[in-house]
Amino acid sequence: MKDDMPPEWKWREQWGLRLYHILDEKGLTTHRAARESGIGDTTLRSYLDGTHTATLYRAVRLARYLGIGLDELVGLNSQEIHRL
Repeated sequence: MKDDMPPEWKWREQWGLRLYHILDEKGLTTHRAARESGIGDTTLRSYLDGTHTATLYRAVRLARYLGIGLDELVGLNSQEIHRL
């Protein structure tokens, strides 16, 4: 990750990596996760490559599908929340 990136680009890249690791930990392919969560394959890939971030609706949908909290999906811990 480059230091001269705008903060929102860094966050997108981190979001994609986090999502990739969660899918990997759960043994899910992108195609399967997209199909079973109801989120388009292209859309999910755009999250993974950092091109886009999810809307709140889709983030909640993904978190429910993955069986994790929304805070875990987006990578916020209590200290980060207080800084926002």
